[in-house]
Amino acid sequence: MNGAGRGTETTQEAIERLLRRALWGGAILLLLATAGFAGFYYQDRYLYRNDPLVERQIRHMEAVIRENPADVDARVTVAEWYLRNGMLEEALTQGQEALKLDPNHTDAHILLARVYLQMGNTDQAIAHFARVARMSEDNEFAVIDRRMNVVYYNLGELYRQQGDYQRAIDALRGALRVDRTDADARYALGLTYQALGDHQAATREFNEALRFVPDFTEVYVGLKESYTALGLETEAAYAEAMIDYGQEDYAAAMEKLERIAQEGDDFAPIYLGLALTYEKLGAIEAAIDAIHRYLETNPESVIARHTLGRLTAQLSRTGGR
Repeated sequence: MNGAGRGTETTQEAIERLLRRALWGGAILLLLATAGFAGFYYQDRYLYRNDPLVERQIRHMEAVIRENPADVDARVTVAEWYLRNGMLEEALTQGQEALKLDPNHTDAHILLARVYLQMGNTDQAIAHFARVARMSEDNEFAVIDRRMNVVYYNLGELYRQQGDYQRAIDALRGALRVDRTDADARYALGLTYQALGDHQAATREFNEALRFVPDFTEVYVGLKESYTALGLETEAAYAEAMIDYGQEDYAAAMEKLERIAQEGDDFAPIYLGLALTYEKLGAIEAAIDAIHRYLETNPESVIARHTLGRLTAQLSRTGGR
C-alpha cells in the first residue's frame, strides 16, 4: 500500500502485495512460539556459540515435532517458523501433516495457503483459503476474527487476478465485513469494478479507501483512470496532482491543486490535498487554512480532524498564530 504512483498494477506486483499482506497472518502463531523458544535462546546465547544459529534453530524445530508428533498446533507453529525463514518445502510438509491430524484446522489451512502463494501455486492457495471461508460460514464470530479478513482479502485478490470478478467482489466484501477500514480491500474492489467497466462503483470504492489512507498513491492512479472514463475532468486533474504528491513531487502537486482551486471548482477533496501538500512543503498556516476549507463540507471527516490536530501542534511548536 502507499507506494509510488504508477500505472495499472501488474500481476507480479499484485502477487507481491498479497505476500506482504499475508505475512501478518502468521503473527499470532509466531507469538505462540515465542514462550517455548525462550529456553532455546538462552542455550543459543551461552552454550553453543560456535554452532551456526540457523542449524541450531532447525534442530530445535525438529525436536519440537519429535516430542509432540500428534500436537497439531506445534506442527503449525513449526511450519510458520519454516515459512518465515524461507524453508517452503519443510513448511509444506509440516502443514500437510497437521491436516492429517485435523483436516479442519483453520490455522493449518491458512498456513498452507500462504506457503502455496509463495510457491506460486495460486490454485492450491485458493483451495485452502476457500476451505477456511466455507468452514466459517456458520460461525457467528467469524466477523470479529481478524484471520478471516486475511483469508477473504487474499481470496478476493487471487480471484481478481484470474478474472473471476464476481467471486472477487464477494470475497472482498467478506474482508470488509471483518474490517470496514481495510483500504487494501477497498482498493482491490475498485480495481475489480474497473475491470468490469463500472467506473462509478470503482470511484466509490477508491474514495472509501482514501477516507482511511489519504496518501494511498495507487488509489489515485485508479481514480484518474475512472474519472477520465467518466469524463470528469476536474476530478481526474485532482487525482493526477495527488499522484505527484505520492511521488513526492510536492511542488508539482501544489501547482496543479492551486490551479484547480483558482478555477472556482467546489470539489472539496482538492483542499484536503492542498493541506497535505502544504504540510510537506512546510507551509503550515496555508495547510491549516486549506483543511478548514475542507472541513466546511466534511465536518465529520476523521482524517481531516486528525490532520488539523497535527498541523495545529506543528504551528504551536514553531510559535505561529
